[in-house]
Order: sequence, then structure tokens, then C-alpha cells
Amino acid sequence: MQSALSVKLQAMSSVHSTLLILPPYLKTDSAEELRARMLSAGDCIEELDAGEVTFIGFAGVQVLLAAAGSARRDGRSLKVVRTSAAFLQSLEWLGFSTTDLESEGKKGVN
Repeated sequence: MQSALSVKLQAMSSVHSTLLILPPYLKTDSAEELRARMLSAGDCIEELDAGEVTFIGFAGVQVLLAAAGSARRDGRSLKVVRTSAAFLQSLEWLGFSTTDLESEGKKGVN
């Protein structure tokens, strides 16, 4: 059985970045899988694709907030590159926006 989460490498202007494609339905159990996947990928995840997300609960948002916080502390870039209307609406209902899930990649900036 294929995992609901997918990590793939994508070439961008001769620089490799890692794109993490979020699953369509991100609730508590899949949030734990997301956390494990992000930890196993280490510091190489630079982009989050939320374009197919139909639901994200607070547990999923917590994982993404922690990832953004870690990226900020380490001076790494983390960007949300695609979003669905449902993803944005869920973030808004929880009091967040995509900028809360991102890091510019410079120490001390965010």
C-alpha cells in the first residue's frame, strides 16, 4: 500500500530542493506520519505542496508550525508553494496563515 505522503526531489534552476506533497486529508494519525516523514527527511525539505489538501486538523498544523520554527532557528528556507481553498480555510479557522508555516532562510529573520 502506498503512503498518503509523498516526498520527491525537484530540480529548480540547477539547484535541488525537496518538495513535500501533503496528503488530501491530514488528521491526527496522518499528522504523526507527516512528522515522522519530515524528521526522516532531515533538513532537506524546502517546499510544502498543500494543493490537494481537503482537510487539515490542528495536529497537522502543529507539525507544520514546528517544522517552520525549526527552519527559522536553523536559518533554512521553507515555503508553501501551492495551496487548496480548503487548506487556506482550515488555517484561517485555526487562526493561522501560510506565512506562519514558512521561513525565509536567514537566521534571526523570522
